[in-house]
Amino acid sequence: MIEGARSLERFGGLATMPSGISDLVDDAEVQFTFGSTSPHRVDSVEFLGPLEKDVSLLRNTFFQVLDQTCEKEMLEKIDQINSASKIYDLSREDQAFDKMAALVSKLSDEELLTVSGAFSMTCNLANIAENVHRIRRRRAYERGESSLGYLHSCGETFSTLRQAGKSGEEIYAALSQQTVKFVLTAHPTQAVRKSILAKLQVIAYDLLEMHREDLTPNEMSDFRMDLRKKLLAIWQTDQIRRTAPTPLDEARGALQTIEDELWVAVPRYIRSIDRSLKQIDQPTLPRDARPFLFGSWAGGDRDGNP
Repeated sequence: MIEGARSLERFGGLATMPSGISDLVDDAEVQFTFGSTSPHRVDSVEFLGPLEKDVSLLRNTFFQVLDQTCEKEMLEKIDQINSASKIYDLSREDQAFDKMAALVSKLSDEELLTVSGAFSMTCNLANIAENVHRIRRRRAYERGESSLGYLHSCGETFSTLRQAGKSGEEIYAALSQQTVKFVLTAHPTQAVRKSILAKLQVIAYDLLEMHREDLTPNEMSDFRMDLRKKLLAIWQTDQIRRTAPTPLDEARGALQTIEDELWVAVPRYIRSIDRSLKQIDQPTLPRDARPFLFGSWAGGDRDGNP
């Protein structure tokens, strides 16, 4: 059986600008450095502590799910391959790689599916924890409670341009005249199924809630129990699409991206631009401005094959 206390140690190695503004930056020879610090800010969110706790919680809970659903022999094989992979990752020696490859080559097709699924899950969970921590740090920064700068934000970019000698009028003119076009494709660059992505997104929201300081012990216990249920549901969901997508499936996928992401993100980002323009004494973007334009060829070839 996989013990929760050993989980992080055993799987610790897994997880494994628009054109107009760009022209201004190039002319001013401005260097952007992500992660700059401000001596006048005090961090309310630790740089790594909460992230490490989230990764540990997610992995430990997932290993409990593996204990519940996998045979002991299968668990031992997962553990052996993971240990061998960590040895190779540290040494980069051919002998260590050959040992890892030998373990994998002995697996049956069914065992390969289980092992790859377990490793894929740990990577997905680590990505979730990192994304949640980015949100946490970003919120702290916007509240003035973080020394970590975000020079890719509109406000920080405008400030850097002003310091480089660019006027607010020049920045406003560049933004008002430029258009960045995005094309939604049907290419399967996202290997995770949409049903699983939806479940992972719910887990991300729960992680944010679990860091609330006003949670009671009973509420925290409920969150942990609910997390285990959700991970069990994901683990028991087929991770492979068994039928080829149709042109209608491709179109639905593009529409889902628009409804779930762009419908919220684009207005929010434009409001961020307007707020940042106000900070440099400029008006909001004109009504006829088109900072973003979206297109799609999903379903265009009518064969369901990206």
